[in-house]
Amino acid sequence: LAVSIVLGRSLWDALTGDDGRAPYEPGTDTYDPETAARFYGARPVLVATRVLRLATLTTAFNAGLLFDWLVLGKLFKDEEYTALRRNEPERAKAALILCQQLGPTFIKLGQALSIRTDLVPEAYALELRQLQD
Repeated sequence: LAVSIVLGRSLWDALTGDDGRAPYEPGTDTYDPETAARFYGARPVLVATRVLRLATLTTAFNAGLLFDWLVLGKLFKDEEYTALRRNEPERAKAALILCQQLGPTFIKLGQALSIRTDLVPEAYALELRQLQD
């Protein structure tokens, strides 16, 4: 079984081009968009896999928000969006979990949003504060 897992992972890495390398050396002054574009351009399966993972993880969350806003708000002419506001605590908890599942970039984004109540509702900011170090 262990050999199968290792071989399967090796095959997957070969198909996706995921060799564990980054397109550029770590550091704040080494980022080059052209280098990153070449790196990921040579790994379309890796990029597609990441996009598919993002879509899979965010679909239920986005559908819930859309349902609250479009169906319960617009369709039923709830101009106060009471359903959207009522569901904010539940959606905020889901947003926290989603940031954790999506990884470091989204955790950093969640941390930044946690102090920006001018951009996100208070319920979201409170939940996302749990991402602070």
